[in-house]
Amino acid sequence: LSPNTQSSLAPKGTMNASQMLSDVEHLELVLSGKAKALSDEKAIVEGLRRKLRNAEARNETLSKEVKMCNRIILELKETLTKSKNNREHLVEKLKKKAGDQQ
Repeated sequence: LSPNTQSSLAPKGTMNASQMLSDVEHLELVLSGKAKALSDEKAIVEGLRRKLRNAEARNETLSKEVKMCNRIILELKETLTKSKNNREHLVEKLKKKAGDQQ
């Protein structure tokens, strides 16, 4: 109980039934308010947990996509290197053929 609630309660033995009923009703209101606040906080926590799970799933998806993109980049680099080597080989062949024709 909060200090305010405790101080509003009369000492034992001096309360009449009406005062006791009033105090019990007050405590019920306080507890009801605290239960509602706790329920609201629980809903907020569940919402945050759901957002976290969704973010983790998106992160996993993005991680897989990054790996796939890196694999594609490597394949493109390999293709570019092969193409460059083929081009250089063809240029050498053409130069040799042109030299042979002279």
